[in-house]
Amino acid sequence: MYSKAKVINTGNNIFEVLCLGHVSVLPEYQKNKIGTKLINETIKRARDLKYKGIFLMGNPHYYSRFAFTNAEVFNIQTSEGDNADYFMGLELTKNSLQGITGKYYEDAVFQIQEDELNEFERQFPYKEKHITETQLK
Repeated sequence: MYSKAKVINTGNNIFEVLCLGHVSVLPEYQKNKIGTKLINETIKRARDLKYKGIFLMGNPHYYSRFAFTNAEVFNIQTSEGDNADYFMGLELTKNSLQGITGKYYEDAVFQIQEDELNEFERQFPYKEKHITETQLK
């Protein structure tokens, strides 16, 4: 699943890029290269649509096989101005991200309002929440 995202530089210039969301394959079908085929096909389609780059928050060991690299290489930070190993980008053609620097912003649909989330979760049976290491940072 992709969504549009943007990089905004210090001059407030906006550059449209893509955000690759989670890729999930049912456990009984894992290890059959289905995820790899899905990602490779979507990268090809993004190139065909003339996007300049794709960004994601994911496992560097997994996504590096598709040539994703730390976004810091492109001088692009999160919207908070941070960087981490799991914040990665991919140029869709050689040097296509050249001259695009700044802060990365996902689509507004990902901005979760705590009260709306709590109301939504009330529709489901109670489940204990676990805090991940990433959420602690």
